[in-house]
Amino acid sequence: MKTSFFDAVIEIVLPKKAHVHDVTFVLKKEKVPGSFSFYETEIPDLKKPFIAVSLSKPKTVKWGHSFDVLSPGSEKVLGSGKILYPADQKPTGKEAKKRTTLLPQLLGDKLDMLAVLAREKGIMGLREKEVLEFAPITRKTLLPLCQKLEAEGQIRILSFSPLFLLSHVSFEFLKEKITMFIRRHHETHPDEQGIPKNDVKQKFDLPDRIWLLALKHLFREKQIKEVEKRLSVIDFEMALTTEEEDLLNRLELMCLEGKLHSVSMEDFKRRFNLSARRLQNLLSLLAERRKIVQGEDGFILHAHWLEDLVSKIRNLEGKELSVGQFKEMTGLSRKYAIPLLELLDQMKVTRRRGSTREIL
Repeated sequence: MKTSFFDAVIEIVLPKKAHVHDVTFVLKKEKVPGSFSFYETEIPDLKKPFIAVSLSKPKTVKWGHSFDVLSPGSEKVLGSGKILYPADQKPTGKEAKKRTTLLPQLLGDKLDMLAVLAREKGIMGLREKEVLEFAPITRKTLLPLCQKLEAEGQIRILSFSPLFLLSHVSFEFLKEKITMFIRRHHETHPDEQGIPKNDVKQKFDLPDRIWLLALKHLFREKQIKEVEKRLSVIDFEMALTTEEEDLLNRLELMCLEGKLHSVSMEDFKRRFNLSARRLQNLLSLLAERRKIVQGEDGFILHAHWLEDLVSKIRNLEGKELSVGQFKEMTGLSRKYAIPLLELLDQMKVTRRRGSTREIL
């Protein structure tokens, strides 16, 4: 990358002690004035210390590039070094302290460097472009390194073209953070069935590939569950009073009495005088108990009627179902038939093909 700053490891003999040393750097045979200061590390008697370099003008530098150090205004060689971390700016404060931990890990070969870089990028992942800017490496040589690290269980390759990597350590950390975030929501909102999935996604603001992979693994490992686009930890159960359990039974009965006619949110609100939030929490609980099914457009139907309908559709002769056939089969008007068909599409019982449905 083209920058005026980089961190390096150096072997050097200096004529005097100073906090900042003004010198001339020789980078690819080009002399560039600059200065450097030593990092304070916890490694005692470090023979090759780490330094933070500031150049007088930006140069293209990469991990692993070597350089010489001259006395300013002379050809006297004071020492030589190896670039470990090209950076946009000189680190300060906590960032500088963090760098002292990172630099020793970058002393290894390209495989070590790639593993370290993936861990440093954390839960946001490491992109091919970032690696190619950081190190003197081509895509052709990068791919087998990634595959080797993946085989060793150090990273996950999320995409091959372009390459997109996530360290195993960061992935495990992310899954733990998501689970803890959902659990804290349960502690502060015990009356809610879970937290909206989009709220969790916005909280972590992850690339889609990483977000979807994390959810997939948390579901598979039975750490969390999803009901009606809400996430909760697997062992969470919304606490209900006796009165609320009775209300839940009445909500279910209303759906059952509605048969194939959808019961709307407005119908529930009028009947039970509930707030939209409380009603949705109770309906989500009914959905989790597999008593009702909710469509994306608010269509609400008792699971008993839906299971019966799905069975009838799958027993039909042929592989197509028209709207007219569906209305005749169910006795529903178009007002109820169309949203119910769309719900069946969502459930992958049917698939729309023009004016008809393919039975899957």
